[in-house]
Amino acid sequence: MKLKFILKIAVLLLCLAVFFLFFSCSRSKPEISFGFISLTLYEGSAEGGITSRPQERLSFFIIADDEDGIENLSELYLYHDREQLRWQLKNEDWETYNDGNVTWIGTRSIVHYNNESFPRGQYRAVLINKGGEVGEK
Repeated sequence: MKLKFILKIAVLLLCLAVFFLFFSCSRSKPEISFGFISLTLYEGSAEGGITSRPQERLSFFIIADDEDGIENLSELYLYHDREQLRWQLKNEDWETYNDGNVTWIGTRSIVHYNNESFPRGQYRAVLINKGGEVGEK
């Protein structure tokens, strides 16, 4: 008798947990309404009388929208498809700036592997929220 009661409570708690997980977050994908990339050259270092070439860095920011709020966003990727390159930013790594009622997320410090120059051309931004939904631009 006591076991049946405990089993009923366990089933009820499991049903409540599934209900809250299913309805706690909307099933809409995040949207990128605007984004920009800026290339900055930093002067090379001088070692042994030889100056290395300038280092390139990208600043990459987007204006994102998610029905559950900016805190529901988990990952932001920057792709250069032609060269098969990808940079990942997790929500704890990106910078956030508020400009009135607009929030920008991104970084000023993307560097290319081995300090190579960034490929020119088209880049693609992909935004993923904690529910796994994807938006891109």
